[in-house]
Amino acid sequence: MNKAAIDQKFLPELSLLLNKLSGNHENWLQTALQLYQNSDTLARVLLLFYNKNDQKRFIAIT
Repeated sequence: MNKAAIDQKFLPELSLLLNKLSGNHENWLQTALQLYQNSDTLARVLLLFYNKNDQKRFIAIT
């Protein structure tokens, strides 16, 4: 991975984007849940997802 053109700090966001583009919401959610603790950006995206799609879960998390 040393020679990769992508900075490793962007890998969680890239992984989430690829899952989103695939159209599989279950994979997207699983990826977000696995990676959000390592990325403030992913944590924010996950909170926005719950705010829009699952208010009970959003309230429980916040």
